[in-house]
Amino acid sequence: MDWHARAYAGELVLADSTGCVVVQESGHPDRLYFPRDDVHWDRLTSSDTETSCKFKGAAEYFTVSAGRTADAITDAAWGYPVPVEGMDALASRVAFYHEKIRVVVVEQWPDGSIVETDFPIWGDVRTVLGMMAVEPSGRHRFAVPVGPETERDVVEGGQSLGAFLVAAAKTEPDKRIISATAHFMRPVSFVKETAIETRFVQRGKSFSTVAVDLAQDGDAKVTGLVLLDGGADPIIAHDAPMPAVPGPAESVPCDFGLTGREIRAVHGAYLADRDEVGDPEICAWIRYRDLPSSEALRLAMLVQPVTHWTIAASMRPHAGVGETLAHEDLSTGVMTTTINIHADYDPRKWHLYVNPSVYAGRGLVGGRGLIFSEDGNVVGSYLVHAMVRGRTIDPRRLDGGRENAFM
Repeated sequence: MDWHARAYAGELVLADSTGCVVVQESGHPDRLYFPRDDVHWDRLTSSDTETSCKFKGAAEYFTVSAGRTADAITDAAWGYPVPVEGMDALASRVAFYHEKIRVVVVEQWPDGSIVETDFPIWGDVRTVLGMMAVEPSGRHRFAVPVGPETERDVVEGGQSLGAFLVAAAKTEPDKRIISATAHFMRPVSFVKETAIETRFVQRGKSFSTVAVDLAQDGDAKVTGLVLLDGGADPIIAHDAPMPAVPGPAESVPCDFGLTGREIRAVHGAYLADRDEVGDPEICAWIRYRDLPSSEALRLAMLVQPVTHWTIAASMRPHAGVGETLAHEDLSTGVMTTTINIHADYDPRKWHLYVNPSVYAGRGLVGGRGLIFSEDGNVVGSYLVHAMVRGRTIDPRRLDGGRENAFM
């Protein structure tokens, strides 16, 4: 598969190509190799550094110069001009260290937008959608597709909640989902077989309530309730006012390694810097590339991001505490989430997630949220209860060491 990618040193473009390939090697991060013909060689100079790899050959290195010594980035790129037998394709390519150079995957979305995602990527939003698109495996039973291996093998709570919505919609297809609650009891793995069971708690002409349980290896992981509505004409109507915040174009891109989704934090409030202090609130604009065919999957996309922001917003007022500590020095995780869905949702359009934290203490944090369409209508509202505690078990024993929980 050929990728469209760019390499940047600051704002300076070092390479831009639609013919990039990814090279994967055990024990090493993925690398994106650019055709040599698509590199701006006037911005690079040869380095004296030389190394040798028994699998790829002797490597030559290049330093970013662009005629400005102060801006030089030593050994920023490398290539194998005479690779070992079987790796001949590398002779015409070079790679950039994404640790030194910003390397991005470039997408052109159906609406014509050009969207960049930092490399290496975790995956594409279709992978997440595929894991929420549960399929029947028996009466009121559903199978969750196995996901990819990840550094931190823990499924985001919102993703499990999204799978709940799809299972409930398939259990009661004649009604529309209006509310869902989930209690997260144990971490859910990407790579283990996952079973969801549903049952009717109540089934009526106007409303139905479906209980949903998710298990792996026979252990209960997540449990919850989904409320569905047969619909009615409105008697009254109003919306809460949308806060006066900068729009998507004026907000700061947040990159979580997922192509097919754009997230932009208002005022750049979502930061990895643990010493950055601000109000206990994060507002973020989110949109997606694709429009799933089923309403349940569209709603699953709406709820997937809601479980993360409260933890980050709760940490924000406190110097020395931040998302870089999550799953390292701190044990963090969402315990309970309730979301109410108020209006139709088109994931291709920008929506604003407003996430104030209302409480932090006793090892717990609480928050509420509102989801607005770009024109100011309330699409959803939610509550989140989570934990932020001192770590008692090394998370690497459970799920690897990924620095950021958001997927």
